[in-house]
Amino acid sequence: MGSVDCLYIRGTRQETLEMEDLAMKRSQGVLVLAGILVFFASGCASPKAVYQRGWIGGKYLESNPTFLKELSSNYFKTDQGVIPALPDVIKSQQSGGVFVSRTYDGTPAKEAGVREGDLIVRIDGRKVENVKDMRRLIDWSQPGTRLIMAVYRNGNVTDIPVVVGVERYQKEHYFSLGLGLGTEFDPIPHPEFNLLEIVKWEVNHTRVELKSPEYNYFQAVSQNHFGLLGNKVNFEGWDTRFLIFGLGGRKVVLSQDRAGS
Repeated sequence: MGSVDCLYIRGTRQETLEMEDLAMKRSQGVLVLAGILVFFASGCASPKAVYQRGWIGGKYLESNPTFLKELSSNYFKTDQGVIPALPDVIKSQQSGGVFVSRTYDGTPAKEAGVREGDLIVRIDGRKVENVKDMRRLIDWSQPGTRLIMAVYRNGNVTDIPVVVGVERYQKEHYFSLGLGLGTEFDPIPHPEFNLLEIVKWEVNHTRVELKSPEYNYFQAVSQNHFGLLGNKVNFEGWDTRFLIFGLGGRKVVLSQDRAGS
């Protein structure tokens, strides 16, 4: 009987230790979640800093004829990807360029003479092979900086001096808790359901142009109507979700001005 009692006591003690360990892990998880909530809450409560970067305005697309780009992100299939073409004279020097899709009145690019249909190939002598390259060079430029853009137009490469303007923006972070709901609910999992789909990570590089017709229309129509986020417009940012937890960040553009205005 004594030996049986000892086994019982040992078993009970082991179960107690396991329960304590589980409780500790749960409390640690709660503390981490609470820390995240406090971090985002403090960010919402405190005054947001205002940042600035270089800006010239306009809408741009990558021009790249490589097979992979044509297959995966063809503009004529996605309406937002890469134009799978490049003039032979440019192709012999670099792998891609930046196509000027749209220009807007009152922006540094249009004021300087950049036209829709131009192909930007260099900025201050540096090759520009995609929109990311171009954004980086402009973002890092101080307002009032004079950049020389080499653009391919009508068979010739022309240098156009562009005076960089300034874009001011704020950074916002958010935390969400809940289920992503759709228009349909099926209690039986889809045959192609993948557990990896419960984890989502998205990055959006789209930038708002305050001088675009789309934004002006939005402001005119929504000035007397405010949704959950007011009339803020923001595209550029990141978003991640795991199960019911979501985290994200975005940049809200406040103003876009030419240098000296």
